[in-house]
Amino acid sequence: MTAQNWLRAAILLVIPSALLGRAVAAQTPEPAASAEPIRITSCRAQVKPGTRRAAAQGVAIVSFAVDDASAADVVRFRLVLAHGAVGTFVARGSFSPGTLIRDRHLPMELGTESASYKERWTGCRVIEAHFVDGSSWRAPA
Repeated sequence: MTAQNWLRAAILLVIPSALLGRAVAAQTPEPAASAEPIRITSCRAQVKPGTRRAAAQGVAIVSFAVDDASAADVVRFRLVLAHGAVGTFVARGSFSPGTLIRDRHLPMELGTESASYKERWTGCRVIEAHFVDGSSWRAPA
């Protein structure tokens, strides 16, 4: 076999095996992400715009359920406004697993960057939870 034929044979073997390797890699499932222990079912906000000197004031109205085996006693949430400002609010109490906590009205801490708030929020998520058994959970960054 000539050198040119060896090269052709090598190319014919390498290309299909490389393509097969890509196809197998694409079919390999990603590892499952850890489930969040608190599930938000609804979240909305009422915001009173601030001034240059005073921060905006807000109330978050959130419904959520504990999907963990242990009851939660503190749940910290974050609400992101469309222009990037962030509001945080905290639910404190005893929240049993599987029980839907409906329409909790919680004061929301907003910075002065929310003073010109006229936009909608883009998302609400749980950022931290503490459980009665002493364990805690933090959302990945």
